[in-house]
Amino acid sequence: MSTILTQVLASSVAIADKAGEIVRDIMKKGELGIVEKTGKDDLQTQADRSAQNCIIASLAKQFPQLKVVGEEGEQDLYDVPAEWIVTSTNTEAAKVLVQINSRM
Repeated sequence: MSTILTQVLASSVAIADKAGEIVRDIMKKGELGIVEKTGKDDLQTQADRSAQNCIIASLAKQFPQLKVVGEEGEQDLYDVPAEWIVTSTNTEAAKVLVQINSRM
């Protein structure tokens, strides 16, 4: 039996994989969409914003009660592309986490 923590961690692995794919796609295009977040020494890229949107929207979809605070500040999640929202877990990570949990 898996705990909610195990479920969140296993989902986070799958979500991180998708966020990494999004970042790599943006990097391949070469247009980083750099903006100043709070000033000239605090820059933010489209990759930063997109990865955070993927992560937060995916966690919100799977775990609506979970409160997530992201580094890039508040983001509008209403226009997050559906293909960015991960609704699955990483089954290999889940197995490992359940094994670790059973030893405790």
